[in-house]
Amino acid sequence: MKHLIASALTALCLLTFSAPSSQAQQSTTGWVSSADYQYFFDEAFYHPLIPVHVEAGLVYGHLQFNAHFGPAPAGLRDWATHHGMSDAQFAQTNQNYLSQGYRLHQHHRLQVEGYLANQGIWYR
Repeated sequence: MKHLIASALTALCLLTFSAPSSQAQQSTTGWVSSADYQYFFDEAFYHPLIPVHVEAGLVYGHLQFNAHFGPAPAGLRDWATHHGMSDAQFAQTNQNYLSQGYRLHQHHRLQVEGYLANQGIWYR
């Protein structure tokens, strides 16, 4: 189970791009598998929606993700998101983005069955 969680959470999602301003609609996934979350993530990118809130949890014994995507706020230039980081990795990643002018928009820390993972969304 640890390896399954580690594999799913270490499927690192990093995406940084110039976000166009758009009045796109919003989308919420509900609790979905890692593969389904990645599908929603990829689809949102093309609409263009960005991650506003993402969390992971153990639902009926399976790692699931719940995400909300929305239009980029006015003035947003770039964004980045990472999943599956240890506390040390999160601290280093956060410091790296802060030094580049990003701000931490959302942080979620999951601790389940002895496994710990952090997820963050940064906006600039």
